[in-house]
Amino acid sequence: MAMTDEQIKKLLDWFVNESGTRKKWSERRQKALGENHRWIQPEVIQQMVDEELEKKFLNYYNTGTGEKQRLNAVYRDRIIRDKALFRQTIGYLLDESIEIKERINQVLEGSHKIPGFGKAIVTAFLMDYNPDEYCLWNNKTEMGFDVLGWRIYETKDSLGDAYSKVLSALKNLRNLNPESQLTFLDIDLFLHTIAAEEEGKHFVHEMTGVSTPAAAEGKINYWQIAPGEKARLWDELRNSSIAAVGYSELDFDLSDLTIKSREEAFALYAEHNPRASEMSNKIGFTQLWNFLNLKPGDKFVTNSGRGLLLALGVVKGRYKFKPERQEYKHTVEVDYYKVSEKGIPIPNEFKGIFGKTIVSLSKSKFEALASLFDLDDKKCLDIPGQSCNIRCQECYP
Repeated sequence: MAMTDEQIKKLLDWFVNESGTRKKWSERRQKALGENHRWIQPEVIQQMVDEELEKKFLNYYNTGTGEKQRLNAVYRDRIIRDKALFRQTIGYLLDESIEIKERINQVLEGSHKIPGFGKAIVTAFLMDYNPDEYCLWNNKTEMGFDVLGWRIYETKDSLGDAYSKVLSALKNLRNLNPESQLTFLDIDLFLHTIAAEEEGKHFVHEMTGVSTPAAAEGKINYWQIAPGEKARLWDELRNSSIAAVGYSELDFDLSDLTIKSREEAFALYAEHNPRASEMSNKIGFTQLWNFLNLKPGDKFVTNSGRGLLLALGVVKGRYKFKPERQEYKHTVEVDYYKVSEKGIPIPNEFKGIFGKTIVSLSKSKFEALASLFDLDDKKCLDIPGQSCNIRCQECYP
């Protein structure tokens, strides 16, 4: 349920006047923005020698932007490897004669895309260039919207349309507390605070009686979730924005199972699978238990067997039984936020992970798999005219 304007005004008033996070970080962040603003200008970047440009970018990444987007070092270095391409992309991104929707679309998924140059760092460049016109857009932004109960854009929206809607939403937030003259930088810290800082989560809970999604429920977990055998349900699940599992022998609502102890839940599962061995029941139950306990904010990769990665997703709701479905009635609402239309071959070192309905992943494994989507359908870094779909050793080390 979305917060009322009065509740949000109360949150903003608390943030402005009482938040320790704001007192600690606001001045530092403003100073960093001022320093970055001096060099993130098209004419300055064009005039820099290559060595200075690389040093500036790597320092920018390592001293703050890296907290906005956890790129691994390979892609961080690869962004700046081709200095001419980097200058061209930044020049295009900061060209305000072009509509912002078009710039975002072309830089994030079009002709000006650089592998690894994702929305968090792209929008960081935009805000540091013109902080009055552009805002940050990263995972903490999304988590903050979840706390407010706001659904800002649709999965079908282009990235450019989505960013425009995020900009409008943050302007609306500023307008709820006009006397404080909050900047986009302030609003970014506000969303971070209510979503990820203990003081913010506590104040939200005290005010609403509801814990914040994801962050308040504990750490984000990472998963692999298969869309049916050999991905046969992928199109249907994608279009419905759900993940689902079968377990036809349990053709009833399992919501009560999540409030039982694991031992009680396993006993019920085994009762409905009397012919299976104890080991088989343990394996099947563990996968079901993991699915039932998915929570908003959890992230996952979905796949077709051990061959292809299909999409990255984030869980948006709790378990829900849908009796109207013909099969796979146990569901959770999700957002497939990054999809590969052709599928991305799974590297050999990760193939052993796949093959089950749902498998827990470490954060590092998830991020390694997620990084492959940044290179999807781009040109090979070493072979002119060759698509990266060959997954050569250079592009996919």
